[in-house]
Amino acid sequence: MGTEILCINRQRFVVGKQEIKKIFVDETLLKINGQDYWLWLAHDEPNLHVYLLFHISRERTIFVCYQFFRQIRTRFGNKPMFTDDAQWYNDACRWLRLNMLSMEQ
Repeated sequence: MGTEILCINRQRFVVGKQEIKKIFVDETLLKINGQDYWLWLAHDEPNLHVYLLFHISRERTIFVCYQFFRQIRTRFGNKPMFTDDAQWYNDACRWLRLNMLSMEQ
C-alpha cells in the first residue's frame, strides 16, 4: 500500500507553454513551528485554479524573487506577469526583462 501512495504522489499535471497567456504571482507569510516562511505562488490567469509553480523560502528578498521568476520564465517562457507592485517584483522583472503588470490595474 505504501508503494501505491508513493506512485500517486509522483504523478504530475503538465501544462503546455502555449496554453499559458498570463501568469499571476503572489507571496504570503506562513508560520510553521514558530518559524517564518514565505510561500511564493504562480498561477494561471483564466480560472486561477491551476498553480503553475510554487517556492518556499525563509526570506522575502529581491534575490529569492529573481530566482522564482527565472524558474517561471524557464518553464513557461516570457509571459506577462501580474503582481501586486511590490518593489522586489519590479526589480526582478526588470532584471529578467519580463513584462510586469499590476493586479490593481
